[in-house]
Parts: sequence; structure tokens; C-alpha cells
Amino acid sequence: MKNFLKHSFALFSIILLVFYSETASSSAAKCFDICIETLMPSLFPFFVLSKIFIDSGGDLVLAKIFKSIMVPLFKINSIGASAFILGLISGYPIGSKVAAQIYNQGLISKKEADNLICFSNNSGPLFIIGALGVGMFSSKKIGVFLYIIHILSAITLGFALRFTLPKPKTKADIIPSKKQNQNIFTNAVEGGMQSLIKVFAYVIFFGIITDILNGAGVFTPATAFFGIFGIESDISVALSSAVLEITSGIKKLSVAKATLSFKIITVSFLLGWSGFSIHFQTKSVLDGFDFPFKKYLISKFLQGITASIYAFLAIKLFPTEKAVFLSTHDFYCQNFLPYNFSALTTIIILGVYIIKQLRLKHSSRY
Repeated sequence: MKNFLKHSFALFSIILLVFYSETASSSAAKCFDICIETLMPSLFPFFVLSKIFIDSGGDLVLAKIFKSIMVPLFKINSIGASAFILGLISGYPIGSKVAAQIYNQGLISKKEADNLICFSNNSGPLFIIGALGVGMFSSKKIGVFLYIIHILSAITLGFALRFTLPKPKTKADIIPSKKQNQNIFTNAVEGGMQSLIKVFAYVIFFGIITDILNGAGVFTPATAFFGIFGIESDISVALSSAVLEITSGIKKLSVAKATLSFKIITVSFLLGWSGFSIHFQTKSVLDGFDFPFKKYLISKFLQGITASIYAFLAIKLFPTEKAVFLSTHDFYCQNFLPYNFSALTTIIILGVYIIKQLRLKHSSRY
């Protein structure tokens, strides 16, 4: 039955590609531009640096810093702090990739890795504050608000998942040591490019599928369903698109006719959910790690629900009509804010790496 469904879906997709070849071609070109102009400069440095950071022992530094938080809050070995922190700073799918890396090194258990992948795969400030807040909503404050909500929802999900884990063993508090690999930089660059190509493939594929389905009227039933609740067609199309690929979906939502409060609550959910494109990107960069995909999907859906609830409560306390969400779309925010976050994160990761290397050289003298 499963094979029949797969074959039917593939055949249906091929037929759509034939009938909507122009749409597919233009969509592929548009998605490729997004990959080159946006994803490559924002993701590739983080893929490389996070790999260098982990292989050189930077995760051990974070483990020492967050040792008193990870075990009590998430019931996960403190070494998992590297996946959670880097995931919040670097964005999808860095957190899950780092979680798989430290599991492959034998530093956390399989169950810990499963949970860590679920709540560490989050969007970063470069995307939320830069691309969404400033770029789409013309407001840095909205971006900061969305990012804070996103962090809180991730922490809440991680705390909820802790109840599925057994009590950590005593050795979970021990910070392990690592042997230095002479090919750290080479492996990081080559591995980073391989991971980036996988991400490109999913972004382009889901972008094409989304545009073709929209052109073929597949989203029409969803439009009719949302219409029952008084939701306009442009919003329903945006939501349907965002379920598959959030960037294009949120872009459509940002220009739709709806209240700012509704948009913020909806975007909070979508960031927590992250979309099937991100889910399959995450699966592709886990280097053969066999994790429960159904549990991951349910967890991301619950994170989206949690984020939307937090956004709703926060808006009740700070109504969007007040100055807290007034536009701050000035020259500085529009042109430099995203690069500042990227540069700051790069400097921090490189700084920790350099300090670690200096300490190793100093200790080797004695």
C-alpha cells in the first residue's frame, strides 16, 4: 500500500510538471536565487564553523558553562548545550546536525539525541529578525518579539520532552575529553558544502512543488475550509504554502489583508512548525542517524502551538497597536542588521575556537 501511494504521488507529480513546465522552470530559478543569495552566505559559514567548533572541543566549553542548566531543565547531558545554543544562533538545521554529531561521538545516549534533535532544530536571529522582522514586516521590534517567542517555545518543548527520558546517569555530568583531529578544517569545509547542497535540493524541490500545487488549484479545498472561519483566500493560500515551505508562505502572509496581531500569532506557529521543507532538510543532514521522524513532526507541531499561545498572551499584554510594534525600517536595519548577527556569531565561534587552541598549545608545553 505504501509503495502504491509513493508511485501514485510520483506519477501525479510528473504529470503536473509536464502541464506546468513553465511554472516549474520559473520557480526553480527563483528558488535557486534564494539558495545562492540567502542560504549560502548565511548557512555555509555556520555549517563549517559549527563542525570546527565541535571537532575542536568547543562543545565541551559550552557544556561546562551550561552544566547546571541542561540536566535539571532538559534531563540531557550538559554536552547537549552545544546543539541547543548553536541551533538558536545559527538556525535550521544546525541544531539537529550538531546533536547527531555529538551522538556519533558517543557523548549522549540515543534517547537523549532523539529529544535534543526535536527541540534544538530552531530558526536563528538572522532569519527571524533580519529576513522576517526587517525584510517582511518592516520592523526590527517584531523580529525581536518573534525570536523571543521562538526561544521560549523551544525551551518549553525541551522541558516537556524531559519526562520521556530516564534519570541521567552520574557519568552524564562528566565532561569528556577529545583527541584533536589534524584534518578538522578540511573535513569541516567539505562536509559543510555537502550539507549545503542537500539543503539546496530540498528548498528548490519544495519551492517547485508549492508553486505547481498552487497553480493547479490543489490549495482550493484548503481555501474553502479556511473560508468557513472567515479567513480570506490570500491568507489560506499563504498558510497552505507555509505548511510545506515557510519562507515563501510567510512572505505571502506578510502582505495579506489581516491584522498585525493575527499575522504575528500565525508566524509564531509557523516558525515553531518550520515546514516540511525544513523537516526533510533536517533529515538529510543527520548523516545516517536513525531518529523517530514521527516523534519529531509531532514535537515541531506542538512547538508551533506553544509559540502561538505565547504570542497571543504577549499581545494581550502588549497590544500591537501600541508603539512597541511601530515600524523601525530605517537604513541601518534594512542593510546592516542581518549581517551584524552573522558577523557577531562568527566572531564568537571563532573566538572560542582560538582560545581552545591556545590552551591546548599551552598545556602541551608542560
